[in-house]
Amino acid sequence: MTNRTTGVGKGRRPKARARPGRDFKIEYARRVAKGLEAGKSRSQARGHARAGERPKPPGPRLAAGKGPFELAVRKIARGSYLRTAAREFGLREETLRRYLKENVQAERKGGKWVITDNRPRQFPVYSEGAIAHPWLTPAEATRASDYMRAVNRFLFTGRRKVLRPFEDAGVTDIKGRLHPFETDPDALYELDAAGELSFPELYKIIS
Repeated sequence: MTNRTTGVGKGRRPKARARPGRDFKIEYARRVAKGLEAGKSRSQARGHARAGERPKPPGPRLAAGKGPFELAVRKIARGSYLRTAAREFGLREETLRRYLKENVQAERKGGKWVITDNRPRQFPVYSEGAIAHPWLTPAEATRASDYMRAVNRFLFTGRRKVLRPFEDAGVTDIKGRLHPFETDPDALYELDAAGELSFPELYKIIS
């Protein structure tokens, strides 16, 4: 159904466009240039400092949306022993073992756990002029990650060709809804200028 006033289909957001009289590409370039003049790296000037460039917060820092159990699972998936992971994150071995069995596919091989994590995960993407937060299968989340890395390269270098593989493409969430990738340069400059998303954005997992 189409809204007669806006011409936008029901349930779809209107695509963001640069406001009349504003050139977001020029504004973006000015912001970066000002940051470079102040002695910042290009990443810092963009507002997306790389690892090692951000001030370190006091004390340990956990990834957004991930508690000690999820961090322990990731450590075990990278080859650590369950006992070692449990000790590092202050967990009881039997509790962590039960969490593994209830949340992921896990089996012991050669004294270590082999983990297959097929749970849906939430991963943000730029879609139709806005930031979408779809819940995706692992394969679709990987696709979304590839796209967002390409967007980051485009914003860093200005090379539009890095976006071409993602034109007329997108990701499908676990409910079957397609989220088209935003590849319009002006829309991407405007979204990045809003500063609502930093790289890399950590995803959430359904547990």
